[in-house]
Amino acid sequence: MTLDVAKENYTTTEKEILAIIFALDNFLSYLLSLLAVKTCNFSIDQAKEERKLQLSELDEIRLEAYENSKFYKEKTMKFHDSLMARKDFMVGQKVLLYNSRLGLMGGKLRSKWIGPFVVTNVFPYGTVEIESECTIKSFKVNGHHLKPFLNNPSLLNVVVEDMSLLNPTSLPPP
Repeated sequence: MTLDVAKENYTTTEKEILAIIFALDNFLSYLLSLLAVKTCNFSIDQAKEERKLQLSELDEIRLEAYENSKFYKEKTMKFHDSLMARKDFMVGQKVLLYNSRLGLMGGKLRSKWIGPFVVTNVFPYGTVEIESECTIKSFKVNGHHLKPFLNNPSLLNVVVEDMSLLNPTSLPPP
């Protein structure tokens, strides 16, 4: 608090009264809150302890929520991993590669599996090196993008019966 020229000529008692008025103006809200605490029959020490207990309870709730989310994430990961089939490939095995390129106007009936390819090397953590049979180029891919190629000769020589959808009356008798 700074005194102007007129107030500097006040006596010491008048200056002390000015200091009391200044203090009351600036700290009135604090004094009223203390009075409210006293009239509510709380002690300041008891209110401090209650506030510390509330803060520690909030901290415990936050830690419990964090642990619960961690358990949920672990449980979800276990469930997801149990749904994934383990694919073990051997060197020399024929496989098909999933074509993950997005075609804007691709046909729905077109297969997205290309190949067959031959496995040349199996690395740890699911990486597989494959080689194309026709171009003899080798490259590394994620094992999740591969599936075994089943070359069953009995399925290759099957005679397929053609049926006209335009003229369904030409169906053979049952």
